[in-house]
Amino acid sequence: MKRAIVLALVTGIAAVLAASAVARPTAATRSDAQQAVSCKGTLKIALVTPLTGGAGFLGNAQLSWAKYAVKRLAPGLGLKVRLLTGDTPVEQGPAPAQALAQKYVADQSVVAVIGPATSGAVAATTQTYFAAGVPHISPSATRTSLTKGTPREGTPGFFRVVPGDFVQGPT
Repeated sequence: MKRAIVLALVTGIAAVLAASAVARPTAATRSDAQQAVSCKGTLKIALVTPLTGGAGFLGNAQLSWAKYAVKRLAPGLGLKVRLLTGDTPVEQGPAPAQALAQKYVADQSVVAVIGPATSGAVAATTQTYFAAGVPHISPSATRTSLTKGTPREGTPGFFRVVPGDFVQGPT
């Protein structure tokens, strides 16, 4: 189980770094200079996950692995990464994730977001991230409609590292 979590988070961070250069909306909302992500300097990546509340165990595991990946992988890739964290207690619904999405898209130095952790929070924030050209990747959101089906709730700027419910089995 731990190996799977490590693999998912390492893959997630690598995918976020790779996706940050390609997941852009057609209508530019950031300056042309910021549309292409430069890997010079320090990259800001935000982690949006429940750190408190009933799912705090999940978010804290995700935070630990994100910190590990930043510490162990980024230097080997010649990158400097600053990890920002945002708490989204599941008991509060998608509102904390929506507030964090607004905060992180307003900070034009944030190049990507890991999260949100829950499918509902992804559905509530994906348009905000996409409109601002900020890719986001969830390590745990599984709702089928985030990546396939009609209506599709996800955007081309949304990625995940776990299979959707359609692969895991009927609910």
